[in-house]
Amino acid sequence: HAWGNDIFRAVAFKFGRFIEVDDTTKQFKRCDMARIKVVTSEKRVVDASMKVKVLGKIYVIRVIE
Repeated sequence: HAWGNDIFRAVAFKFGRFIEVDDTTKQFKRCDMARIKVVTSEKRVVDASMKVKVLGKIYVIRVIE
């Protein structure tokens, strides 16, 4: 499974510091989205795309606040 703390921490690192994963995400109730809590010093609302590599394949994910 691609979703997990490693990928969540990597995404959080781009914007600040990883705090936690919400319960719905922890329990894999939805696999099309994930919610993580991040402390950031960004002044603007976070709305970005980023590439992640999973099992050798590149995926583009959207990160929004």
